[in-house]
Amino acid sequence: MVENLPTADPEQEQRKLDDIVNMMKRSDADLARIRPPQEIKDLHDEYVSASEAFVDEFQNVVEGGAGTDEVFSRLAQGTTARRLQDACLALRRYGLDRGIDLDLECLA
Repeated sequence: MVENLPTADPEQEQRKLDDIVNMMKRSDADLARIRPPQEIKDLHDEYVSASEAFVDEFQNVVEGGAGTDEVFSRLAQGTTARRLQDACLALRRYGLDRGIDLDLECLA
């Protein structure tokens, strides 16, 4: 998805980044509506919270006028990406410990 972002037209690049923000916000809203079993509620809530924090940071960097390369470079250096990765990995571990593949694509 990101590989196809044009670099020659800053306005088009900005629109694409805005589209990514909107897509992630919709995804977060969908995740927040999930009512998980009580035994994984804390893991789920942390994942949703971490994802929302990541999206907020992403949006702030985009709104600051950063181009694609700068957006992803700054996010990679921030703590919200690590928090999201940790929350994702915790959910995956929970599932794998129980023989369930949750099919999560955690940040690597």
